[in-house]
Amino acid sequence: MHYPDLASELGVSKWTAYDMMTILERKGMVTREYAIREAGAASGRSQVLFRPTDRGTAMLTDLIGGRLREDEQDWEETKQRILSVLERTSAPEYQAVAEELLHALDSRRSPQAYWAEAMTAVLLTVKDVRRRVEEIPLLQDILARVRSPRARLLALAEVGASLPATALSSVELRQKLHDFLQRHEVLVEQMDAVKQRALLCFLGTVTKRLGKR
Repeated sequence: MHYPDLASELGVSKWTAYDMMTILERKGMVTREYAIREAGAASGRSQVLFRPTDRGTAMLTDLIGGRLREDEQDWEETKQRILSVLERTSAPEYQAVAEELLHALDSRRSPQAYWAEAMTAVLLTVKDVRRRVEEIPLLQDILARVRSPRARLLALAEVGASLPATALSSVELRQKLHDFLQRHEVLVEQMDAVKQRALLCFLGTVTKRLGKR
């Protein structure tokens, strides 16, 4: 990789990117190469490229592979646990379940799992304040009309933001919801299209189960 390209990806200056790659080079994670530019404004001049070493590639593979496995397991366990709880939960218990989910929220978990628990708590709270899920115009529009999974997920933050301040019983829970809504866009951007679609499928299942009660 040419370090200005890395700078563009990370949103830092090219000199910061160069320093970062130099540190990795000293640690044996990358090696530098010099290549002649292709035809263009600066053709004929060499440019500095950095390539991962075997050591760097192995470490990156281990880190990403381990994290992805843990995140996938966290997501599957969270999804099944929430759906199982909803199967045996009746309307009078919605608020208690919502607040239990908010109490247990941990922003250090995988974005999918964290989002699923927080948004389920939001929907349970909406239902508990006597607004049927299927009658929320915004949510209905998001699920039925907005095509992009990313746009749907980003718009769903408005459902949580529309809740009255009295919907939750404590300042701590309101703060947890606030923190989630503040991070909502970042969480969505951290997930690829496959994970975004999986969340929308999960949300559809949740709303159907709530709509039956």
